[in-house]
Formats: sequence, C-alpha cells, structure tokens
Amino acid sequence: MSTPSRSRSSAKGEEDNTEWRQAIKRRQLASERQMQALLQETARLREENTMLRIQTSSTGPPRGQRSRGQVANSRPDLESIYPGTTGAIPKTCNVRPQE
Repeated sequence: MSTPSRSRSSAKGEEDNTEWRQAIKRRQLASERQMQALLQETARLREENTMLRIQTSSTGPPRGQRSRGQVANSRPDLESIYPGTTGAIPKTCNVRPQE
C-alpha cells in the first residue's frame, strides 16, 4: 500500500503532467496556425511576384539586361546636352591664342 504522502505526490505529478501536455498542445496549435498563415502569405507573394514579372516583361527589358551605357548614374553624352559641339576641343574656352 502506498502512503498518503506518496499518493499526494503521485496526484501532483499527474496534474503537472496534464498541464504540461495541455501547454504542449497549445504551442503545437499556435505553431500550426502560424505555419498556415506563412503558407498563405507565401502563396500570395508568389502570385504577386508572377503578376509583377508579367507587368515588367510587357513594359521593357529587365533591369539586369540593360547595357552599361543605360545606367542611371552614367555620364551623359555631351552632344546630347550641347548640340553642335561635336569636334570642339575641351577646356579651351578661356585660353589665349599663343603669340
């Protein structure tokens, strides 16, 4: 026969075990809900990505396939800024003719 103190500790252990199992179930349900939300978000982002690819493919070449001459920070051609200056010698505007 078990002593009364042993029965109490056994009942306490079962109660702790039940609480532990319930906590695990709650965490598992929360993880499953989070996974479902992430899967839905992934599907939404894939669909949005597909739509954006379709839009960009219909508007022009992808940014990665442009030549270096079309880079936004490149220096513009002087002829496009100052028409008619082709053949002009640079840095000669304030130079005196040699005598």
